[in-house]
Amino acid sequence: MENKEQNVILDSISEGVFTVDLDWRITSFNRAAEEITGIGHQDAVGK
Repeated sequence: MENKEQNVILDSISEGVFTVDLDWRITSFNRAAEEITGIGHQDAVGK
Protein backbone atom coordinates (compact mmCIF):
# COMPACT_ATOMS: atom_id res chain seq x y z
CA MET A 1 0.00 0.00 0.00
CA GLU A 2 1.27 3.44 -0.87
CA ASN A 3 2.23 5.62 2.10
CA LYS A 4 -0.34 8.32 1.21
CA GLU A 5 -3.15 5.76 1.09
CA GLN A 6 -2.00 4.30 4.40
CA ASN A 7 -2.06 7.75 6.04
CA VAL A 8 -5.61 8.42 4.79
CA ILE A 9 -6.79 5.12 6.27
CA LEU A 10 -5.00 5.66 9.59
CA ASP A 11 -6.37 9.21 9.89
CA SER A 12 -9.93 7.92 9.38
CA ILE A 13 -9.63 5.68 12.47
CA SER A 14 -10.98 7.29 15.62
CA GLU A 15 -8.55 5.41 17.87
CA GLY A 16 -4.97 6.55 18.33
CA VAL A 17 -2.71 4.49 16.08
CA PHE A 18 1.02 4.63 15.58
CA THR A 19 3.48 2.26 13.96
CA VAL A 20 7.14 1.63 14.69
CA ASP A 21 10.05 0.16 12.76
CA LEU A 22 12.39 -2.59 13.94
CA ASP A 23 14.41 -0.03 15.92
CA TRP A 24 11.22 1.13 17.73
CA ARG A 25 11.21 4.52 15.94
CA ILE A 26 7.73 5.87 15.23
CA THR A 27 7.01 5.65 11.50
CA SER A 28 3.38 6.82 11.48
CA PHE A 29 1.16 8.67 13.94
CA ASN A 30 -2.49 9.35 13.19
CA ARG A 31 -4.59 12.39 14.11
CA ALA A 32 -6.29 10.63 17.00
CA ALA A 33 -2.87 9.78 18.46
CA GLU A 34 -1.98 13.47 18.19
CA GLU A 35 -5.13 14.47 20.06
CA ILE A 36 -4.68 11.81 22.76
CA THR A 37 -1.00 12.49 23.42
CA GLY A 38 -0.84 16.20 22.64
CA ILE A 39 2.20 15.45 20.46
CA GLY A 40 2.17 16.55 16.82
CA HIS A 41 2.87 14.18 13.94
CA GLN A 42 6.05 16.03 13.00
CA ASP A 43 7.36 15.79 16.57
CA ALA A 44 6.53 12.09 16.96
CA VAL A 45 7.68 10.50 13.70
CA GLY A 46 11.29 9.42 13.78
CA LYS A 47 11.53 9.42 17.58
